[in-house]
Amino acid sequence: MLKPFENINYFESIFKEYFNPLVNFVNKYLNNFENSREVVQMTFVKLWANRSNLEVRSSVKSYLFKLPKTR
Repeated sequence: MLKPFENINYFESIFKEYFNPLVNFVNKYLNNFENSREVVQMTFVKLWANRSNLEVRSSVKSYLFKLPKTR
């Protein structure tokens, strides 16, 4: 299994690349930009906190876009 989030540099690059697209994606459902930012921010916080237990079985992008739906 791929565990990409254990590397801080990789995690930071993923955050920079996907934070805004994820906010826009979540905002389509919430229609509240600030709440959408908070949901995505908490998603990344939980990712980092649980990074050693995560198993990504698809692309990182697919994995990230599925996470806010479960929050």
